[in-house]
Amino acid sequence: MSPRSDVVENYLDELLAGLRGNAAAVRRMLTETEEHLYAAIEADVARGMDPEDAAQQAIARFGAPDRVARAWSASAPPEPLAAFARRVVGQLIPLGGVGLVAIGISGVLARLMTALWGRSFVFADPPGARYSASDCQYWLSLRPNSGSCANAYLAEAVADGLQARYVAGILGLITLAIVAIRRRRRGLPVLMAPPVLTSFTGAALFLAATAALIGLGTDAMRISSGNGAGQWLSGAVIAFPVAIAYGVAFLRSGRRAPLPG
Repeated sequence: MSPRSDVVENYLDELLAGLRGNAAAVRRMLTETEEHLYAAIEADVARGMDPEDAAQQAIARFGAPDRVARAWSASAPPEPLAAFARRVVGQLIPLGGVGLVAIGISGVLARLMTALWGRSFVFADPPGARYSASDCQYWLSLRPNSGSCANAYLAEAVADGLQARYVAGILGLITLAIVAIRRRRRGLPVLMAPPVLTSFTGAALFLAATAALIGLGTDAMRISSGNGAGQWLSGAVIAFPVAIAYGVAFLRSGRRAPLPG
């Protein structure tokens, strides 16, 4: 076999990420593909072609990895239900990590909005909101220098709201780090395009979240004199580019077959 080629190895990694079916059949398909590609490279190199050019040409003849994986998976032996469920969960875990990181970033944006436009714009309840005596007593015990129940509540809402988002962001980073470590141990690229299920689901969920958050923020601007609008709009500002990124990944996958379900 020809010396290992980074071009071929990257191709095989992308192909493996798209293959679906019985694990033994997937391994055989990947092994046969590897042997075929390196045999083609050897033949072209023997005719005087540069090894890198030979690798590129062998891959071009074999076909794009997503199309090859899609065609093979359509006729592959069926994947056991338990394995299918594990694979789907494994694909969606990184999406959850990205979602948590997005929440953390929205906390940073909410903190900036608080500095620019005040705490009321980001975390306050609608004007005229009433609180129970026990709630006021609790908040004033935490914020004795606030001067009023409303101020004590607002100070606590800012602290709790930002802290919750920061914690979510840290959990998201931990989740993505674990995913990266597992990929590395399996010999897969740490950074790779999300599978079609993940990219489609991510685009749909983040786009829906963007629409919902904009709606809530708009209502706060219209009905509540802007009180609390920032907590929703800070999320929308972060969710929208994430939705676009997942949408682009889905379109680039070129997948037209039905999503697994």
